[in-house]
Amino acid sequence: MACPLSLILNFDNAPRPNIRQTDSITPRTFGHFQRESQLQDESQTPRNRPQNRLDIFLPARADLSTRQVFGPPSPDPPSHELDFNQFSVFNALFNHPELMFETAKHLDIEDLISLYAISRDFHNLMNSRFTTMIRSQAAAKAAESAKIFTFTCYSDLCIRDPAQRPLQRAPNLPRSVPGFRYLRFILFRERVVDEIIACLAAEGLHLPKSASLTIKKVWLVIDIPNNLRRTFTMREHIWSAKDLFLATMFFIKLDMMFTDPMRGEGSTAMRRMMLAQRSLSTLWRVLKREEMVSQLDVLRMLVKWNYRPPRPQLNESILDVKPKNIGKLQYHGWGKDRGKKMLGVDYLVAFEAVRRGLDIQQYYLDMVVHGFVDKRNMKNIWTEEQLAKMAEVDGYDSDEGLEGQGDVEQEDEAFEHVTEEQLMARDSD
Repeated sequence: MACPLSLILNFDNAPRPNIRQTDSITPRTFGHFQRESQLQDESQTPRNRPQNRLDIFLPARADLSTRQVFGPPSPDPPSHELDFNQFSVFNALFNHPELMFETAKHLDIEDLISLYAISRDFHNLMNSRFTTMIRSQAAAKAAESAKIFTFTCYSDLCIRDPAQRPLQRAPNLPRSVPGFRYLRFILFRERVVDEIIACLAAEGLHLPKSASLTIKKVWLVIDIPNNLRRTFTMREHIWSAKDLFLATMFFIKLDMMFTDPMRGEGSTAMRRMMLAQRSLSTLWRVLKREEMVSQLDVLRMLVKWNYRPPRPQLNESILDVKPKNIGKLQYHGWGKDRGKKMLGVDYLVAFEAVRRGLDIQQYYLDMVVHGFVDKRNMKNIWTEEQLAKMAEVDGYDSDEGLEGQGDVEQEDEAFEHVTEEQLMARDSD
């Protein structure tokens, strides 16, 4: 396609430009135009032209002394297209720190640590806002754990502020900020609690969805090796009536887990021994069949918990348990003060419920049948696995079996809004 008309504006000494017609110019492909060969002769070079002459070619592209004009000029290509080999999205993000922080939220903990170690720019950027980065990571990936297990309660997981910001109450000392160990700690506990609930559900012992937060509060009390502080933690500003209710349900489900439904004697020793450990991670490993898999392992854990050897055996090992570790878990400060026993979290929950007058014992049967019977229509609750097994045996469609049956998730809604007034109203009825 050829352009029908090309013009030259000739600025000589005349006050107005002279317009003369030139030959047509063939454009390039994709809308670009090229100069004709006759416009590139020796007479058109800047050296032979007069200094007061300006030639504007329409629509040919200009060289050092001419300019093409044919519609709006095409935009310049992006910078990364101009220098493709040297452009980096990662380096460009450092021009916008907030975008870099938002991007870092989506990194795994291992990737975040590696990036902090190998990138000087990211290292310096994170040091300037270390607390913000760690807390945003914790809030995005483990919001409940970050709320319960605050870094101020775990000073051994904190580091000195890399930015050297001082304490408000002591300007001469740098403040402590949560470190990467605290972030690992939060993510680990979030995963452990989720897997404890999943292990119980795999055995048919379902808990409401909101029980996750309550189990984390149970773990917080277990971390405290002091009776006075444990009792203070159980007050209303931390433990609500709903938390006491769900914690009691959690203890009952553990009793059902560790007791044979046909031959069991209703003993609560296994549950009390699990809650007497220094961490709920022991219960997590037991439920996953990674620890306490034999009777000998159970006896060893019992010896560490509350066994009191006779006087002739005080300095002897029992079942390969060292004398200093025998019965230490039952005492104040994890054995540091053997003259005072430590109150278990299950005892503290029951004591606090009685102090508030909640009468939770009237709900024990409801807690036992939760996950098995739908209280709205008094029908059994069937899981998808149970329906699939029944379909294989009886030869009926599992989808049909869902009609008229209870639903665990719908039953959970009955426990999502339990208040102190509701717990106390049942006793008056």
